[in-house]
Amino acid sequence: MRTGTLATAAAGLAALLLLSPVTGCGTRSTSAMLTADSTRVFASSIPGDVDATIGFALKDSDKRAAGRRLEREHADAIKDEVRDLTRAQANLQREQERRHARPAALENERPRESERRAKTSSGERKKARSSKAKADGDAERAGRRVRSVETSGLAALSDRALADSLSSLERAIAAGQDSLGAIQARLAPREERSYEIEEGAKVVASVRLENPWGRGHRPMLLHFLWVDPDGIAAYRKAVKYAPNDSSNVLTSSFGIGPTRRAAGHYNFRVYLFRELVAEKDFELTGVGLTPKEEGESGGM
Repeated sequence: MRTGTLATAAAGLAALLLLSPVTGCGTRSTSAMLTADSTRVFASSIPGDVDATIGFALKDSDKRAAGRRLEREHADAIKDEVRDLTRAQANLQREQERRHARPAALENERPRESERRAKTSSGERKKARSSKAKADGDAERAGRRVRSVETSGLAALSDRALADSLSSLERAIAAGQDSLGAIQARLAPREERSYEIEEGAKVVASVRLENPWGRGHRPMLLHFLWVDPDGIAAYRKAVKYAPNDSSNVLTSSFGIGPTRRAAGHYNFRVYLFRELVAEKDFELTGVGLTPKEEGESGGM
């Protein structure tokens, strides 16, 4: 067991030495510059030389897909609730406006009523009294019907209760909209560098080449190296790239199943003509494999 582990470590060290720049002959700095996306870039002494930045993404994760599905279902439920609350708010606002408009209507009616009474002649007063008695009876009956309706629903609310209900609805709508915003933020694509070990899932590194014409028109040889928490090369991929290719973004996948990976901090490196151009770290969490036996290899 110990012999196999030492042999694996020796093989990993050999791979790292093979890709490491030769002291005194390299064009790249040995000190890294940190970019905004946390890529460590090793600058070239050649003006306008090829550079690279690295991005990570989680692919083929059933747990992630299930979580996003639940988030979307939760968002749909909140949208339905906010829609119902908004409809109730509109009803209350209409009732409040109706109540505010009613006193004004009564005030406008009083001068007209006084004017009509002043114009009533003495000979018509008896007829007017008779008509008024009939009208009062009709009004009383109508009033009873209105009061019967107003004992339920919005009309039964006091002005204070109506105002309190509107305030409560406004707070509930605002809280629902805040929850929707938080869900949308969680669902939006974002840079991650920590992933849970999961069968079938993989981390995909996207390498964006900057200044791809910096070495002219000739094809370039790149190596992508995935390094495990023990500093051992877990997987290596060689890529030939021509500056006239349709895309300047290259990818490499790294399986993170529990039978292949252990929890810890990993490193991904990009080499151009065997010189280190850029690197970036990520972390695997959860329960994974103990160190591999001799003969086992990482990879896609």
